[in-house]
Amino acid sequence: TPKSYLSFLAGYCALYAAKLSEVNVLADKINSGLSKLFTAKEDVGTMKIELQQKNVDLEEAQKMSEKLLKEISASTAVAEKEKARVAVIVEGVVAKANEIDAKKIEAEEDLKLAQPAMDEALEALNSIDQKSISQLKTMKNPPDLVKRIFD
Repeated sequence: TPKSYLSFLAGYCALYAAKLSEVNVLADKINSGLSKLFTAKEDVGTMKIELQQKNVDLEEAQKMSEKLLKEISASTAVAEKEKARVAVIVEGVVAKANEIDAKKIEAEEDLKLAQPAMDEALEALNSIDQKSISQLKTMKNPPDLVKRIFD
């Protein structure tokens, strides 16, 4: 019957339109995915080039690091030798300082012992006046100590 045929055609057209829409959505997704894959492929190619350059830079940096490490090791060895030499010198200086301190303490003790005699001598010196000196000069035979002082 024509009505059923028309109904069949209408159903077929609706089904065709729905399936065409689904296929178009799938095609758009596939095309979008393909374009992303191509973009990713280009990015990977660019990254490979960058990686090669970075590897070259890394090798140069490693060579520089090794060179610096050798220089630092050599400097450290020299510094250690210098440190040992300085330690010996410091040890000697400390020994001398201790020796000097001991002598200083000894000299201060001697000074403490001699200080009263020095004070007494200063007092005696201050007690001498011009009259006493004149009297000693007039002596014909002064004591030996006085002769030695006048000479």
